[in-house]
Amino acid sequence: VDGGLFPHLKGPSDKGTALDQLLPHYRDSGKARTVALGDSVNDLPMLAKADVAVLLPRPDGSWNGRLREQLPHALLAPRPGPAGWAEAVLDVIESRR
Repeated sequence: VDGGLFPHLKGPSDKGTALDQLLPHYRDSGKARTVALGDSVNDLPMLAKADVAVLLPRPDGSWNGRLREQLPHALLAPRPGPAGWAEAVLDVIESRR
């Protein structure tokens, strides 16, 4: 599956499977909300399962077309990389989306 920088070979698990393992520990409290951020197809299973999905642009500012198609209601981070990630997380926290 394509990643942000290079293709990934994977077995029977993905980032969505990892999220499935974590969710029961946090959702039982009734207070948790999951936010996932990603920029490539290998992030899709995780983004699709999160309460809030945030798409990060690529370094050139473009968006992964498959993610935009599969997650039309996802929030869009303002810029790529760690700076965009941080701004998007703060926006989610402050706006309570």
